[in-house]
Amino acid sequence: MIRIFSILFLLFCCHVFWNCEAFAETIRLPDELLTVGDESFLGDLSIDEVILPEGTDRIGKKAFAYSGLKTITIPDSVSSIGQDAFLGVDGITIYCSANSFARRFADEFGLSWIDISPYSSVIEKYRTAYLSGNANNDYYNESYAYKNGISSYIGYSAHVGYCYKDLDDDGIPELIIAGIDTRSFSKQELFDLYTLRDNMLVKLAVSHFRLRYYLESDNTILFVGSGGAAYNQWAVQRVNRNELIPEEAIFTYYDPNTQHYGYYYQEGYTKYEPDEDSIEIDENSFNIKRNEYESNTYIPPLIMIA
Repeated sequence: MIRIFSILFLLFCCHVFWNCEAFAETIRLPDELLTVGDESFLGDLSIDEVILPEGTDRIGKKAFAYSGLKTITIPDSVSSIGQDAFLGVDGITIYCSANSFARRFADEFGLSWIDISPYSSVIEKYRTAYLSGNANNDYYNESYAYKNGISSYIGYSAHVGYCYKDLDDDGIPELIIAGIDTRSFSKQELFDLYTLRDNMLVKLAVSHFRLRYYLESDNTILFVGSGGAAYNQWAVQRVNRNELIPEEAIFTYYDPNTQHYGYYYQEGYTKYEPDEDSIEIDENSFNIKRNEYESNTYIPPLIMIA
């Protein structure tokens, strides 16, 4: 019976493995999978990034050997990595905590690793908020969010997840926290966006009802802000080390003095009203640009927080 159960469990793991989520070349293995089997991705040049969920305990022999893997997130729960797991993989970087088995493995075999443990305090805040009663108790979670510096959107999602993604190619992965099955909103907002500088947390963005952030497919950040009926803005920003750099924006503005309602485009930083760098455009051009921004938003595969 024990042997039969083991075989059935192995088949189950294989089933959920082949049904993993994927976006482009990023793969997040399913939460039910505890083991990455031997030679699972052997020679697979299509993969670029792999995210192992919390609870994974083993990576098998030659699991990623001779693959195209560039980064892998390995949780503290992993306590065994098989022989030649990353054989023939050039330039791989392991995202792990400094005290983890993965870090010791990386040191032993001369692999590059980055300490993501400073992010754990943010993740724990979200985990606490989610587990403290009803996750969809809007009032309670909004109150907790404001007190603890996290997004008030937590009360409007069925769940919360996170991932690490190097948005500015500086070798330091950013922490992305976002909602899963968000209620009442048409798109998936980023809840929080953090980076690390000298191993210290730097908050780049946090979404609230009038200040919302989205991830674009080219790794830029779309900011959508509202100042009421008189002012609304859609701004594309790019992560640059420890700050968000504005690239371009469109916005609406109502001038109470002239009673003129206009549509504007501007490169770089925008204020709350047009200036000499603002270019007035027609409503159709404005809507085309806005649709372009909004159609490029996406949420990468996420690790469930609780």
